[in-house]
Amino acid sequence: MADIRPVKVGALSSKAAASLPNAALNASANGALYGGIGGALNESGDGRLQNAAGGAIGGAVGGAVLAPLLRGGMATGTFARQNIPGVDQAVSSVGNVFNKMANRAPDRPAAQQQAQRIIADEMGNGTIATGMGTGSVPLTAETVTDEIAKRDLMGIPAMPADLSEQLRRITSWSLQGRGAMTTKARAALGERQAKQGQRIRDHVQSELGPAVDPIKAVDDIRYRASAEAAPNYRQAYNEGMTVSTEMQEIMKTPAFKQEAAKAFKEIRDYGGNPKDFGFIQRPDGSVDFGETPSLEAIDMIIKKIRMDIPRNPLTGRPELDSSNFRASGMASGLDEEARKGSPLFDTAKSKYADEMAIRDALEQGQNVGKMSGHEIAASTRAMPEHAQEAWITGARTSLADNAVAAGQKPTANVAQNTRNKVGLSGAGSAASPGDVVKVDAIENLTGKPGSMGRLDDRLEAEDQGFKTFSEAFLNSKTNARESLDENLMAGITQTGRDLLFGNIASAVGGVLFRGTAKGSFKFKQDVQDSIAEILTETKPDNIKAAFEAIQQRAAHDRKFSALLNKAGVQVSRLSATQLGGADGDPIQTE
Repeated sequence: MADIRPVKVGALSSKAAASLPNAALNASANGALYGGIGGALNESGDGRLQNAAGGAIGGAVGGAVLAPLLRGGMATGTFARQNIPGVDQAVSSVGNVFNKMANRAPDRPAAQQQAQRIIADEMGNGTIATGMGTGSVPLTAETVTDEIAKRDLMGIPAMPADLSEQLRRITSWSLQGRGAMTTKARAALGERQAKQGQRIRDHVQSELGPAVDPIKAVDDIRYRASAEAAPNYRQAYNEGMTVSTEMQEIMKTPAFKQEAAKAFKEIRDYGGNPKDFGFIQRPDGSVDFGETPSLEAIDMIIKKIRMDIPRNPLTGRPELDSSNFRASGMASGLDEEARKGSPLFDTAKSKYADEMAIRDALEQGQNVGKMSGHEIAASTRAMPEHAQEAWITGARTSLADNAVAAGQKPTANVAQNTRNKVGLSGAGSAASPGDVVKVDAIENLTGKPGSMGRLDDRLEAEDQGFKTFSEAFLNSKTNARESLDENLMAGITQTGRDLLFGNIASAVGGVLFRGTAKGSFKFKQDVQDSIAEILTETKPDNIKAAFEAIQQRAAHDRKFSALLNKAGVQVSRLSATQLGGADGDPIQTE
């Protein structure tokens, strides 16, 4: 479970509360010093020594009282402005008169200011999430704006909430509200999640190539390969081959004669003339070749044998048993000898895939999610060019179609599902190396250097978007956001503790925050609305403006805090100096 820290809504943080006693001690010490100096410089009355002692004591007491009163008074005023209905409007109205006279922008509503403070505080605790939530780039207005713009260019409707666990956490809390903006934000998250499958289909096509109708793709690749290969094969067939002793021995076997008879019958059944292919039918009905066998007929027999052998649907490799082992070996021997006897045939076979190879390659590619990197590398290593094209076509089509199918489930993490299928990192709560061999094998087949890395970037951003959706809608009521809300709604015990230790401002703020629905809870809802509006925005320009305002608010608060501290000390110094420099005798004036 994430670390739960209270968000400051309508109450001082523990750090701010602790600063009040510290301020009193600091002011008391300053008061004693300046009171002592002021008394030592005054010779009247009981003399310098007595005056110095009195000034130091008075300055210490006065400083200890004045500084907390000043700081506590201003803090209590802030609580009232944030929590009591009508106070903020009244103060803003008065202040805005002076802002208008000074040509300054009007003050923002207190709830919006508080929302900006909460976001600014959380930004200081995190980094831009990359690699399954890890990252080293700090969260600033500039880095948030740049990251959102980068993801927007990739076609991802990213939100600031996606960029870190801290921002996602407070977004989840804000979405518990029931204001207009929280309602709109919840709808936006739901709509974005519903379209994740289609977006990831687009990401796959952008990086790996278009998804297609697999059946039509096989036909297109086969026809193109046949058209391109036909001249090479025809030239090789016409030229013939040198028949080696090894091929002659194979041709004498009963198994070969049986396969030759099948090829003879097939040619005749389809209206061809077996004699054109070099076949001879003897008087006893047996089929044989003449003195020089036809290379085309030998190629036909090789293809027929291989087509009859079943293949593993996952890897495309022949599934050999006792009945087809010898047939496969014979086909391999014929192919090897035919290639040796005809260099033109060897070139054509190496360059072009036949119909069976194309079909098998596309089917293998569709099983990309089930294959390991080594299986893919082994299956495609010896493939001709057109078979490799069929493999990657089947793979990217399968990935794209699976993304849409997975996206039909409203709560599916389609990005992680796709990552797992292609071997990319991100299988756990921290970045993992993934199946590097698989990633490399797929990228090599795409012919697009860097494609898998770019796809990983897209899926990483989509995965972070899913985490925002999951945190807001899928986590149980016992999750981090409920604990966060409990911290925000600290009970009477804390208020009593604040009073006991003199933390008046925090005590007043706590009581106000637990006030009526028209007061504190209305303010809480307004804060939630503002946070939800900022952290679920998807337009880069709007996000840029919002985070620049958050940065300005943080800078303003730091400056104000410094001035407040300085004011408390200066008041105690002035009072102590005046006290130490006074004596009991009246000053005569003329």
